[in-house]
Amino acid sequence: GLRNVRNVRQATDKPTDIEVVCHGFGITLLVREGNKNAGPVSDLIREGVRFVACENTMESKSLSKNDLISGVESVSSGALEVIEKQQKGYAYFRP
Repeated sequence: GLRNVRNVRQATDKPTDIEVVCHGFGITLLVREGNKNAGPVSDLIREGVRFVACENTMESKSLSKNDLISGVESVSSGALEVIEKQQKGYAYFRP
């Protein structure tokens, strides 16, 4: 998935808003400790990619915002976030 994000960013010369919504098992992408992808996620955050974690998933997995990579935001419902973004014209892509 991160490779797809990087490829989209490199393939276009126009600004592209990218938001990665993580919920369910995907939340592991955003956990700081023991995550081999923490560096690449942090790099993409610095480049303007928005990463958000589902608070419902965080609660079910006993995770707090302090457990997440710095710069990761949270939303109450990952599913609702995807729906709302689609209503605003965002495309949905699932690797």
